[in-house]
Amino acid sequence: MKKIISVLAATIACLFLFAACSAQVVLSLNPNWTNDGSVAAPAGFHETLTYGVSFEKDDLGTLAIHVAEGSSYVMETTVESSFIDHNGTNQGAVYKLTTTLTLRGSFTDNDGNVLHEFGTTGDDANDRPDEIKTTVWFHSLDGGRNLRPIRSETTGYYHALDSTSGYTLSVTNFKATIEYNNSATSATVQLENLWTEEELSGDNAKINAYTVRSSLPRTQSFSVGDLQKNYSGFDAGQLYFVGRGISFSENGSNTVTLASIYGKLQCALTCGEFADLSCNFTVNGGEPVTTVNTAPVTFTNSGNGQNRGPSRTVNYARATDAPSGYYNVPVRISETFAYDVGNLVFTLQSIAR
Repeated sequence: MKKIISVLAATIACLFLFAACSAQVVLSLNPNWTNDGSVAAPAGFHETLTYGVSFEKDDLGTLAIHVAEGSSYVMETTVESSFIDHNGTNQGAVYKLTTTLTLRGSFTDNDGNVLHEFGTTGDDANDRPDEIKTTVWFHSLDGGRNLRPIRSETTGYYHALDSTSGYTLSVTNFKATIEYNNSATSATVQLENLWTEEELSGDNAKINAYTVRSSLPRTQSFSVGDLQKNYSGFDAGQLYFVGRGISFSENGSNTVTLASIYGKLQCALTCGEFADLSCNFTVNGGEPVTTVNTAPVTFTNSGNGQNRGPSRTVNYARATDAPSGYYNVPVRISETFAYDVGNLVFTLQSIAR
Protein backbone atom coordinates (compact mmCIF):
# COMPACT_ATOMS: atom_id res chain seq x y z
CA MET A 1 0.00 0.00 0.00
CA LYS A 2 2.81 2.39 0.91
CA LYS A 3 4.46 1.59 -2.40
CA ILE A 4 1.25 2.44 -4.29
CA ILE A 5 0.89 5.72 -2.38
CA SER A 6 4.54 6.54 -3.11
CA VAL A 7 4.02 5.94 -6.83
CA LEU A 8 0.89 8.12 -6.84
CA ALA A 9 2.69 10.85 -4.94
CA ALA A 10 5.57 10.75 -7.38
CA THR A 11 3.19 10.91 -10.34
CA ILE A 12 1.31 13.88 -8.92
CA ALA A 13 4.59 15.63 -8.12
CA CYS A 14 5.75 15.16 -11.71
CA LEU A 15 2.49 16.63 -13.04
CA PHE A 16 2.85 19.72 -10.87
CA LEU A 17 6.49 20.02 -11.87
CA PHE A 18 5.56 19.84 -15.55
CA ALA A 19 2.84 22.47 -15.16
CA ALA A 20 5.18 24.78 -13.29
CA CYS A 21 8.02 24.35 -15.75
CA SER A 22 6.10 24.62 -19.05
CA ALA A 23 8.50 26.75 -21.03
CA GLN A 24 8.05 29.49 -23.56
CA VAL A 25 8.32 28.27 -27.16
CA VAL A 26 11.13 30.50 -28.39
CA LEU A 27 11.10 31.31 -32.09
CA SER A 28 14.43 30.43 -33.70
CA LEU A 29 15.62 33.30 -35.91
CA ASN A 30 18.57 33.87 -38.21
CA PRO A 31 19.88 37.28 -39.44
CA ASN A 32 18.91 36.62 -43.06
CA TRP A 33 18.69 40.36 -43.77
CA THR A 34 22.48 40.71 -43.45
CA ASN A 35 25.19 39.57 -45.87
CA ASP A 36 27.64 38.47 -43.17
CA GLY A 37 25.32 36.65 -40.74
CA SER A 38 25.93 39.19 -37.96
CA VAL A 39 23.58 38.70 -35.00
CA ALA A 40 24.42 42.19 -33.70
CA ALA A 41 22.91 45.30 -35.28
CA PRO A 42 25.53 46.20 -37.93
CA ALA A 43 26.61 49.84 -37.88
CA GLY A 44 25.53 51.74 -40.96
CA PHE A 45 22.92 49.17 -42.01
CA HIS A 46 20.36 50.74 -44.34
CA GLU A 47 17.88 48.89 -46.51
CA THR A 48 14.85 50.14 -48.44
CA LEU A 49 12.29 47.79 -49.97
CA THR A 50 9.86 49.54 -52.36
CA TYR A 51 6.63 47.92 -53.53
CA GLY A 52 3.96 48.71 -56.09
CA VAL A 53 0.33 48.61 -54.95
CA SER A 54 -2.63 46.97 -56.68
CA PHE A 55 -6.09 45.68 -55.75
CA GLU A 56 -7.55 42.22 -56.30
CA LYS A 57 -11.35 42.30 -56.13
CA ASP A 58 -13.28 39.49 -54.48
CA ASP A 59 -15.64 37.71 -56.89
CA LEU A 60 -18.61 38.47 -54.62
CA GLY A 61 -17.51 41.99 -53.75
CA THR A 62 -19.85 44.95 -54.23
CA LEU A 63 -17.07 47.52 -53.97
CA ALA A 64 -13.73 47.99 -55.70
CA ILE A 65 -10.64 50.13 -55.17
CA HIS A 66 -9.01 51.65 -58.21
CA VAL A 67 -5.40 52.32 -57.24
CA ALA A 68 -3.96 55.51 -58.70
CA GLU A 69 -0.43 56.55 -59.58
CA GLY A 70 1.61 57.64 -56.58
CA SER A 71 0.52 54.74 -54.38
CA SER A 72 3.35 52.82 -52.72
CA TYR A 73 4.38 50.55 -49.88
CA VAL A 74 7.87 51.06 -48.46
CA MET A 75 9.83 49.25 -45.75
CA GLU A 76 12.96 51.05 -44.58
CA THR A 77 15.31 49.48 -42.03
CA THR A 78 18.25 51.27 -40.42
CA VAL A 79 20.41 50.83 -37.34
CA GLU A 80 20.55 53.57 -34.71
CA SER A 81 23.78 53.59 -32.72
CA SER A 82 21.86 54.30 -29.50
CA PHE A 83 18.25 54.61 -28.42
CA ILE A 84 16.87 56.09 -25.20
CA ASP A 85 13.64 54.38 -24.13
CA HIS A 86 10.72 55.92 -22.21
CA ASN A 87 12.45 55.16 -18.91
CA GLY A 88 15.57 57.07 -19.94
CA THR A 89 17.60 53.89 -20.44
CA ASN A 90 20.06 53.73 -23.31
CA GLN A 91 19.28 50.47 -25.13
CA GLY A 92 22.43 50.67 -27.26
CA ALA A 93 22.42 49.95 -31.00
CA VAL A 94 18.95 48.96 -32.21
CA TYR A 95 17.05 48.40 -35.44
CA LYS A 96 14.58 51.02 -36.63
CA LEU A 97 11.96 49.76 -39.08
CA THR A 98 9.59 52.22 -40.77
CA THR A 99 6.76 50.91 -42.94
CA THR A 100 4.67 53.37 -44.96
CA LEU A 101 1.59 52.60 -47.04
CA THR A 102 0.45 55.47 -49.28
CA LEU A 103 -2.77 54.82 -51.16
CA ARG A 104 -4.37 57.07 -53.79
CA GLY A 105 -7.39 56.21 -55.90
CA SER A 106 -11.14 55.80 -55.78
CA PHE A 107 -13.88 53.50 -54.56
CA THR A 108 -16.44 52.34 -57.11
CA ASP A 109 -19.51 50.13 -57.01
CA ASN A 110 -20.11 47.20 -59.37
CA ASP A 111 -21.68 49.54 -61.93
CA GLY A 112 -18.52 51.62 -62.09
CA ASN A 113 -19.98 54.60 -60.23
CA VAL A 114 -17.32 56.50 -58.28
CA LEU A 115 -18.36 56.70 -54.64
CA HIS A 116 -15.31 58.48 -53.32
CA GLU A 117 -12.00 59.68 -54.73
CA PHE A 118 -8.97 60.51 -52.59
CA GLY A 119 -5.38 61.69 -52.97
CA THR A 120 -5.53 62.09 -56.75
CA THR A 121 -5.53 65.86 -57.33
CA GLY A 122 -1.96 66.56 -56.23
CA ASP A 123 -3.21 68.82 -53.43
CA ASP A 124 -2.46 66.53 -50.48
CA ALA A 125 -3.29 69.26 -47.97
CA ASN A 126 -6.94 69.28 -49.05
CA ASP A 127 -7.18 65.92 -50.80
CA ARG A 128 -5.30 63.57 -48.52
CA PRO A 129 -4.19 60.14 -49.65
CA ASP A 130 -4.56 57.26 -47.24
CA GLU A 131 -1.36 56.79 -45.27
CA ILE A 132 -0.48 54.34 -42.53
CA LYS A 133 3.02 54.78 -41.15
CA THR A 134 4.53 52.58 -38.44
CA THR A 135 7.98 52.86 -36.89
CA VAL A 136 9.29 50.13 -34.58
CA TRP A 137 12.53 50.18 -32.59
CA PHE A 138 13.72 46.71 -31.60
CA HIS A 139 16.80 44.81 -30.47
CA SER A 140 19.02 42.64 -32.64
CA LEU A 141 19.46 38.89 -32.14
CA ASP A 142 22.60 39.49 -30.08
CA GLY A 143 22.61 38.18 -26.50
CA GLY A 144 19.42 36.19 -26.99
CA ARG A 145 17.30 39.35 -27.31
CA ASN A 146 15.62 37.86 -30.38
CA LEU A 147 14.40 41.11 -32.01
CA ARG A 148 12.66 42.10 -28.76
CA PRO A 149 10.59 45.30 -29.31
CA ILE A 150 11.25 48.53 -27.42
CA ARG A 151 8.75 51.04 -28.83
CA SER A 152 6.43 51.55 -31.80
CA GLU A 153 4.61 54.56 -33.20
CA THR A 154 1.78 54.47 -35.76
CA THR A 155 -0.11 57.26 -37.47
CA GLY A 156 -3.03 56.33 -39.68
CA TYR A 157 -5.39 58.15 -42.02
CA TYR A 158 -7.37 55.60 -43.97
CA HIS A 159 -10.72 54.60 -45.44
CA ALA A 160 -12.62 51.49 -44.39
CA LEU A 161 -16.03 49.95 -44.93
CA ASP A 162 -18.55 51.40 -42.50
CA SER A 163 -21.19 49.16 -40.97
CA THR A 164 -22.63 51.37 -38.23
CA SER A 165 -23.45 54.86 -39.52
CA GLY A 166 -25.41 54.09 -42.68
CA TYR A 167 -22.60 55.38 -44.89
CA THR A 168 -20.58 53.18 -47.22
CA LEU A 169 -17.14 54.35 -46.10
CA SER A 170 -15.59 55.82 -42.98
CA VAL A 171 -12.29 57.69 -42.55
CA THR A 172 -10.23 57.14 -39.41
CA ASN A 173 -7.45 59.49 -38.32
CA PHE A 174 -5.39 58.31 -35.35
CA LYS A 175 -2.04 57.94 -33.59
CA ALA A 176 -0.88 54.98 -31.52
CA THR A 177 2.17 54.41 -29.34
CA ILE A 178 3.26 51.13 -27.75
CA GLU A 179 5.93 51.22 -25.02
CA TYR A 180 7.52 47.97 -23.80
CA ASN A 181 9.19 47.15 -20.51
CA ASN A 182 12.84 46.13 -20.60
CA SER A 183 12.13 42.44 -21.17
CA ALA A 184 9.19 43.07 -23.54
CA THR A 185 6.97 40.92 -21.33
CA SER A 186 4.40 43.72 -21.06
CA ALA A 187 3.50 46.91 -22.89
CA THR A 188 1.32 50.00 -22.64
CA VAL A 189 -0.77 50.95 -25.68
CA GLN A 190 -1.80 54.59 -26.06
CA LEU A 191 -4.36 55.57 -28.70
CA GLU A 192 -5.21 59.11 -29.78
CA ASN A 193 -8.01 60.20 -32.10
CA LEU A 194 -6.69 62.96 -34.40
CA TRP A 195 -10.11 64.20 -35.52
CA THR A 196 -11.34 67.14 -33.44
CA GLU A 197 -14.68 66.92 -31.63
CA GLU A 198 -16.03 69.54 -34.04
CA GLU A 199 -15.02 67.46 -37.06
CA LEU A 200 -16.87 64.46 -35.65
CA SER A 201 -20.04 66.24 -34.56
CA GLY A 202 -23.29 66.16 -36.54
CA ASP A 203 -23.15 67.16 -40.19
CA ASN A 204 -19.50 68.14 -39.85
CA ALA A 205 -18.61 64.46 -39.85
CA LYS A 206 -20.05 63.99 -43.33
CA ILE A 207 -17.47 64.18 -46.13
CA ASN A 208 -19.84 63.30 -48.98
CA ALA A 209 -22.96 61.22 -49.56
CA TYR A 210 -21.02 57.98 -49.07
CA THR A 211 -18.25 58.87 -46.63
CA VAL A 212 -18.13 59.94 -42.98
CA ARG A 213 -15.39 60.69 -40.45
CA SER A 214 -15.06 58.03 -37.80
CA SER A 215 -13.50 57.82 -34.35
CA LEU A 216 -11.50 54.93 -32.96
CA PRO A 217 -13.62 52.48 -30.91
CA ARG A 218 -11.55 53.49 -27.87
CA THR A 219 -8.90 56.09 -27.17
CA GLN A 220 -7.93 55.32 -23.58
CA SER A 221 -4.57 53.67 -22.91
CA PHE A 222 -4.45 49.99 -21.91
CA SER A 223 -1.85 47.42 -20.94
CA VAL A 224 -1.05 43.98 -22.30
CA GLY A 225 0.98 41.39 -20.41
CA ASP A 226 2.47 37.90 -20.68
CA LEU A 227 3.86 38.75 -24.11
CA GLN A 228 6.71 36.26 -23.70
CA LYS A 229 4.83 33.66 -21.63
CA ASN A 230 3.89 31.04 -24.23
CA TYR A 231 5.62 32.19 -27.40
CA SER A 232 8.16 34.78 -28.47
CA GLY A 233 6.56 38.22 -28.37
CA PHE A 234 6.87 41.02 -30.93
CA ASP A 235 5.26 44.25 -32.04
CA ALA A 236 2.70 43.80 -34.81
CA GLY A 237 4.56 46.40 -36.87
CA GLN A 238 7.71 44.26 -37.11
CA LEU A 239 5.98 40.99 -38.03
CA TYR A 240 7.03 40.87 -41.70
CA PHE A 241 10.63 41.55 -40.66
CA VAL A 242 10.46 38.74 -38.08
CA GLY A 243 9.34 36.39 -40.86
CA ARG A 244 12.59 37.12 -42.69
CA GLY A 245 14.48 35.41 -39.87
CA ILE A 246 12.56 32.13 -40.06
CA SER A 247 13.78 29.11 -42.00
CA PHE A 248 10.39 28.03 -43.32
CA SER A 249 9.56 24.44 -44.14
CA GLU A 250 6.71 23.28 -46.34
CA ASN A 251 3.47 22.88 -44.38
CA GLY A 252 5.27 23.99 -41.22
CA SER A 253 3.87 26.49 -38.73
CA ASN A 254 5.24 28.89 -36.13
CA THR A 255 3.27 30.84 -33.52
CA VAL A 256 4.15 34.20 -31.99
CA THR A 257 2.51 36.66 -29.61
CA LEU A 258 1.86 40.22 -30.80
CA ALA A 259 1.18 43.52 -29.11
CA SER A 260 -1.02 45.67 -31.36
CA ILE A 261 -3.60 48.45 -31.35
CA TYR A 262 -6.18 45.65 -31.08
CA GLY A 263 -4.58 44.32 -27.88
CA LYS A 264 -2.65 41.07 -27.43
CA LEU A 265 -2.91 38.58 -30.27
CA GLN A 266 -1.58 35.17 -31.18
CA CYS A 267 -0.41 34.86 -34.77
CA ALA A 268 0.24 31.59 -36.59
CA LEU A 269 2.68 31.75 -39.52
CA THR A 270 1.82 28.78 -41.72
CA CYS A 271 3.91 27.94 -44.77
CA GLY A 272 2.44 26.29 -47.85
CA GLU A 273 4.27 24.47 -50.63
CA PHE A 274 7.30 26.21 -52.10
CA ALA A 275 6.66 27.57 -55.59
CA ASP A 276 8.24 29.79 -58.23
CA LEU A 277 6.77 33.28 -58.45
CA SER A 278 7.01 35.62 -61.42
CA CYS A 279 8.35 39.00 -60.35
CA ASN A 280 10.19 42.06 -61.60
CA PHE A 281 12.47 43.79 -59.12
CA THR A 282 16.03 45.06 -58.96
CA VAL A 283 18.76 44.88 -56.32
CA ASN A 284 20.77 48.09 -56.07
CA GLY A 285 19.80 49.03 -59.61
CA GLY A 286 21.05 45.81 -61.18
CA GLU A 287 19.43 43.56 -63.74
CA PRO A 288 15.76 42.72 -63.03
CA VAL A 289 15.01 39.53 -61.14
CA THR A 290 12.08 37.88 -62.91
CA THR A 291 11.54 34.55 -61.12
CA VAL A 292 12.07 33.61 -57.49
CA ASN A 293 11.29 30.42 -55.60
CA THR A 294 9.20 31.49 -52.60
CA ALA A 295 7.73 30.26 -49.36
CA PRO A 296 4.05 31.37 -49.24
CA VAL A 297 3.28 32.14 -45.59
CA THR A 298 -0.21 32.85 -44.25
CA PHE A 299 -0.49 35.01 -41.14
CA THR A 300 -3.56 34.16 -39.06
CA ASN A 301 -4.39 36.17 -35.95
CA SER A 302 -6.47 34.91 -33.06
CA GLY A 303 -7.60 36.35 -29.75
CA ASN A 304 -9.20 39.60 -28.57
CA GLY A 305 -12.68 38.98 -29.96
CA GLN A 306 -13.22 40.10 -33.56
CA ASN A 307 -10.61 42.88 -33.59
CA ARG A 308 -7.77 40.84 -35.03
CA GLY A 309 -6.48 42.93 -37.92
CA PRO A 310 -6.31 41.89 -41.58
CA SER A 311 -5.44 38.38 -42.76
CA ARG A 312 -2.26 38.30 -44.84
CA THR A 313 -0.17 36.12 -47.11
CA VAL A 314 3.52 36.86 -47.70
CA ASN A 315 5.75 35.21 -50.30
CA TYR A 316 9.31 35.13 -48.91
CA ALA A 317 12.17 34.61 -51.36
CA ARG A 318 14.00 31.32 -50.84
CA ALA A 319 17.26 32.22 -52.60
CA THR A 320 19.86 30.35 -50.56
CA ASP A 321 22.69 32.57 -51.75
CA ALA A 322 22.66 35.43 -49.23
CA PRO A 323 24.87 37.72 -51.39
CA SER A 324 22.09 37.64 -54.01
CA GLY A 325 20.61 40.46 -51.95
CA TYR A 326 17.10 39.09 -51.65
CA TYR A 327 17.28 36.00 -49.42
CA ASN A 328 14.07 35.80 -47.35
CA VAL A 329 12.87 39.19 -48.57
CA PRO A 330 9.06 39.56 -48.89
CA VAL A 331 8.53 39.52 -52.66
CA ARG A 332 4.73 39.74 -52.58
CA ILE A 333 2.35 40.73 -49.77
CA SER A 334 -1.42 40.36 -49.88
CA GLU A 335 -3.55 41.98 -47.16
CA THR A 336 -7.32 41.69 -46.86
CA PHE A 337 -8.91 45.14 -47.20
CA ALA A 338 -12.33 44.00 -46.01
CA TYR A 339 -14.38 40.83 -46.00
CA ASP A 340 -16.04 40.19 -49.40
CA VAL A 341 -14.30 43.20 -50.94
CA GLY A 342 -10.78 42.13 -51.87
CA ASN A 343 -7.06 42.38 -51.14
CA LEU A 344 -4.44 45.07 -51.38
CA VAL A 345 -1.35 43.53 -53.00
CA PHE A 346 2.18 44.87 -52.59
CA THR A 347 4.66 43.66 -55.23
CA LEU A 348 8.40 44.18 -54.76
CA GLN A 349 9.93 46.65 -57.24
CA SER A 350 13.36 47.42 -55.80
CA ILE A 351 15.84 46.65 -53.02
CA ALA A 352 18.34 49.36 -52.14
CA ARG A 353 21.18 48.92 -49.63
